[in-house]
Amino acid sequence: MTSWREQARHVDGVEIHWREAGPRSGPAAGAGPVSSNLPTIVYVHGNTGCNLWFEPVMSVPGYTVLAPDLPNFGLSGHLDQADIGVYADYLQQFLRDMHVERCVLVGHSLGGAVAMRVAVDDPGLVAALVLIDSCPPGGLVTPEEHYPLIEQFRSDPALMQRALSGVCPALDDTSMLQRLTQRALRMNPIAFAGNARALARFSVEGQTGRFPGPVLVIHGSRDTIVTREMARETADAFPRGRLVPVEHVGHSITLEDPAEFLKILDRFLTSLNPGTADQENR
Repeated sequence: MTSWREQARHVDGVEIHWREAGPRSGPAAGAGPVSSNLPTIVYVHGNTGCNLWFEPVMSVPGYTVLAPDLPNFGLSGHLDQADIGVYADYLQQFLRDMHVERCVLVGHSLGGAVAMRVAVDDPGLVAALVLIDSCPPGGLVTPEEHYPLIEQFRSDPALMQRALSGVCPALDDTSMLQRLTQRALRMNPIAFAGNARALARFSVEGQTGRFPGPVLVIHGSRDTIVTREMARETADAFPRGRLVPVEHVGHSITLEDPAEFLKILDRFLTSLNPGTADQENR
């Protein structure tokens, strides 16, 4: 069973909750800088999400893993706005406060937009990007006729749970679905429609060339939100982008097939640090 710690701290006046696993220095978890010379893995969740979406994949041997709840989401505090750039600013400040000097940003869905924003704004911080069923670099527009349903999610747990089940068709853990639903309903009320509007406004088109590092784009073929063409567009937008299709999952491989995700991530991390596997096998 994965050993992880859940903690909270204030970032620019907003309480941010996060989960942490792996080696850390200091007398208490999170008290000092990351002890390993490997980059820190930072999971960034999607819309209606939180760090629960990464619970099955928190254990990555040798790596410190952080999974924050962005402001407006999960157990973190609320803002008076919903905006991808603002979320990215809070994430960058959180990483500075945590003494993270280099990281592998793993962004899921809306979290992919946040991760891309951080990578193009501060490429020295980001060693590599992993984008899971991510919003494309040019944004993701929700049809206007869907907004009444989005607002209904705020007060209808059964509808929310059906929606989450629909986007994760290979997830058959009813208990996890219930936990995800309960946490999703804690999202800032203004963020239900607000996040959809934020994704429509979002764009890093023409800026992705600022990030020279490797980018792995993972796409589930059963995803009903992000198409394979969008995923290909995302991979092609980066100088070192690569698309990995996964045929049997939908919008969230970390929940639907965590073992497969960890295999894909392990191969990617080994390509970043080719000496690591040799050292571990000695």
